[in-house]
Amino acid sequence: MAFDDAQNSADRAPQRIDVHKSDSSQRPKVIPIRPTEKASLGHPRLDEIRQLLDESEPVAAPPLDPAPGLDPEDDLSDENVIRYRGAFRRRFGIGFDWLPHHRRALIALLHEKGLTDREVKMFRHTGNLTRTPIGVELTANRWVALWGGLQLLTFAALFGALAIAAVPNLIADPIRALRAVAVLSGIAALCCTMFWLYIKPWIVQRRAGQRQSRRAI
Repeated sequence: MAFDDAQNSADRAPQRIDVHKSDSSQRPKVIPIRPTEKASLGHPRLDEIRQLLDESEPVAAPPLDPAPGLDPEDDLSDENVIRYRGAFRRRFGIGFDWLPHHRRALIALLHEKGLTDREVKMFRHTGNLTRTPIGVELTANRWVALWGGLQLLTFAALFGALAIAAVPNLIADPIRALRAVAVLSGIAALCCTMFWLYIKPWIVQRRAGQRQSRRAI
């Protein structure tokens, strides 16, 4: 009976709790932000990539603004004319007041076709350089070039006939032959204009297409 009372009193007695042990078990684990040693990712290739990333250094971005004291429109490079409208107009002419995506498309077309700046200006002035919603195209037509060639042959024949007729008068009376010389000069100027307006764009466009085809082979 005395033994049972002692057992019951022991059960009712408060149990001793180890405060230090409980605190240590409930305390959250502290994970260092920058551990001195990095754990392996479990794959040698991934570890190698991580090592390369750790050893690499960020590449400095190129400066967006030109150097102090320099006008950005004075630089007529491809990248600069795409960025600055004034540089683009200074390189290709006043009529080239284009948006950035058209300027970028023109520079791409220039390198793709192997054109020069002078040839680009010629296509623009003759109406054979067309802007589209997606880019820039050369629109010289072979039938227009053929029609211009026929007109050129006609005026060239007229020029030859008038020149043959004016030669005797030019020798006999140079003053009276000045009118014939003026007419011949006008016909020659008209022939040159027709050649550059109708025939030359088609010749340059065809040659550019042939160069592009040879590069693709």
